[in-house]
Amino acid sequence: MFHSRVLLCISLVIGLSGCGLMNETVHTIPEVELRSNTDISAQQPILIAITDQDAVARKEDFASILALSICAAYPGSYKIVPETALAEEGRISMHIKVRRLGAFFNRTPNSVLLRSGYETVVDGDYSQWQKVIVASIKDKAVIAGTVGGPAGIVVGWSGITFLDIEVTDMRNDKAEKFILSLAAERSTPNTFGIGSAYENAKDAWGVVQPQLNRFLEASAQKVAAEKTSGGLASADAVSCL
Repeated sequence: MFHSRVLLCISLVIGLSGCGLMNETVHTIPEVELRSNTDISAQQPILIAITDQDAVARKEDFASILALSICAAYPGSYKIVPETALAEEGRISMHIKVRRLGAFFNRTPNSVLLRSGYETVVDGDYSQWQKVIVASIKDKAVIAGTVGGPAGIVVGWSGITFLDIEVTDMRNDKAEKFILSLAAERSTPNTFGIGSAYENAKDAWGVVQPQLNRFLEASAQKVAAEKTSGGLASADAVSCL
């Protein structure tokens, strides 16, 4: 079941037609269901920070929800840390930035996702991480459906999930850094009012969540297989949060 809490930045009732709506945004909190297929434990867990860029507007921080799910699925592979604790020598660190999560009322045929800063799947130096990326995502963002049309006659909702994952691998002489963008957009006319917003947001998250799960799984397997040296204090070894 898809559970969402919503903040509507409007002061009117949404009807089925959507007439008269302007600049509406629905910030959702989807149910997170991450699962690991294997019992993975790394000698040095990957350091990971999460930032929800719309936390204030959402009135709840999705970052903490995602962190709990990551730790539940991968307790021996990741360690949640503040952003200031990332980029540690000899370690791998990841910063997940929740750029967009919800639905946006759209009067144009233009993609809201592309207007939000999405450009490419991966950017940077990822030569040692190619297998992980291929296992996670094989193509550009899924942008499905359109609204807008001539003079903005066909208005509707664009549901979007947009995550940037900044990876820094500082285990070797030369640090390897890249950004992996996981994103999806689903747009439909405003046939069912706010219900259309919920469904499109749900569909977008349904595309991105498996990609995120595969990335976390493949990354954990990579680090466990490489058996990096250095070790950790016992507290670090058993505590993800």
